[in-house]
Amino acid sequence: MAESSNKAEYIVGVDLGGTKVLAGVFKNSLECIGTAKVSTKAQRGVDKVIERIARCVQDAIDEADLSMKQIGGIGIGINPLGMIPRFLELFDPDFFLLAGRYTLMEQEALTDELPALLRPKL
Repeated sequence: MAESSNKAEYIVGVDLGGTKVLAGVFKNSLECIGTAKVSTKAQRGVDKVIERIARCVQDAIDEADLSMKQIGGIGIGINPLGMIPRFLELFDPDFFLLAGRYTLMEQEALTDELPALLRPKL
């Protein structure tokens, strides 16, 4: 078990890519103490991708010998439409890195994605 259980000392970062999900657990000093990687398997649909993200996050936390209760912050880099509202159902992230589809011509993100982020914490 990690030497301290102070919730504020640990953060999780998630990178949702087209073919894989990467998760890392970090101390506030940015020392990486646990990682996990799973394939995205996007062909199985949004629900399955969200399940795989949750599994990857939990695997990284387990690798760091911590529990979810010890995680003080979580952030995700996410691109596909439809993922942000679903991710918010499972986790209470502190930030999102949006590299997604929002341009003058593509504004679908205004319907679900961006409104989902209008929460006090984010």
